[in-house]
Amino acid sequence: MNPAGDAFGADVFGVDSGQGTAVTDHGTSTPTGTGYLDADTESLRNVALATTGQGDTVTAAVKHEPTPFQKALIEGLSSAY
Repeated sequence: MNPAGDAFGADVFGVDSGQGTAVTDHGTSTPTGTGYLDADTESLRNVALATTGQGDTVTAAVKHEPTPFQKALIEGLSSAY
């Protein structure tokens, strides 16, 4: 199940909308400083807001088209079923 999908029931927030350093790595803490919980990232800011009762002030998630790699994965998975 996709944790960002509607069926999961989670609220998603921005990680690359321009409010802080954009997350470009799926790690929590990375050498490049672009992981989800690295200092100055939009993600860390939003996690802090959401966990301190300020969830209504988090930035919105930006919808992106799938990359060619993601499209290939999606097509490969859907053809397997």
